[in-house]
Amino acid sequence: MKIIYTLRGNNYNDDIAYEFDGETITAKYITNGKIDEESTTQTDTFDLSVIAEGDKFEGVETNLPIDPIVDAYREDGELYVKLAWMPLKLSDRLKKFGDKSYRVNVMEYEVV
Repeated sequence: MKIIYTLRGNNYNDDIAYEFDGETITAKYITNGKIDEESTTQTDTFDLSVIAEGDKFEGVETNLPIDPIVDAYREDGELYVKLAWMPLKLSDRLKKFGDKSYRVNVMEYEVV
């Protein structure tokens, strides 16, 4: 499965994290951008193994505040999934990347 992250949303206090198990993705939406007693976390799981070659992605039903799966398709047997990625606050960006001018709009990963 190949994963492409793309910026979605503009709430710098929230975060979204993903876990992968084969072609199943669990999205964890975290309000306040941190996991502690003040935060709320919502989770939803999506089994994308049902996507066949040539299928047209029409979205998924979710209880999360944003749609975590932006697009999904299978090409030459490989599953490609575009996932929502929440923008980081400046302080978090500095901690993570060390350069306040760093901006990412799309990141691509392969899940093995």
